[in-house]
Amino acid sequence: MAIIDTAGKSTDAAIAAAKVADRVLMPIQPQLFDIETLHNVKEVLTLAGNPASAVIINRAAVQGRRHEETQEVAVSMGFIVAPVVLYQRAAHGDAGNIGQTAAEYEPKGKAAMEMAALYDYLEI
Repeated sequence: MAIIDTAGKSTDAAIAAAKVADRVLMPIQPQLFDIETLHNVKEVLTLAGNPASAVIINRAAVQGRRHEETQEVAVSMGFIVAPVVLYQRAAHGDAGNIGQTAAEYEPKGKAAMEMAALYDYLEI
């Protein structure tokens, strides 16, 4: 598996990466700035021949509905949205401080469970 991180806009690199991708994952935060990038990503996907893709809601607040509203917007734009939401959990930052993942830092924690659910969804 190779992961290529490109800008969320129509550039030659983003289009080339999307053309050869088996799947394009678009992690977005439930914020207006990230949501607005979906228009550009849609253009990249179209120019790349519409490869399999999914939006992943990332760094969502543990309280409130903003992640649900973001999912609704993405679906209304024609995107598939992963059924797993990755919440802003302290374990991610705490683990990173010592060079670990959330699953290594707190194996039975919520952050680890969310990541495991995402891996299951992606069939990695």
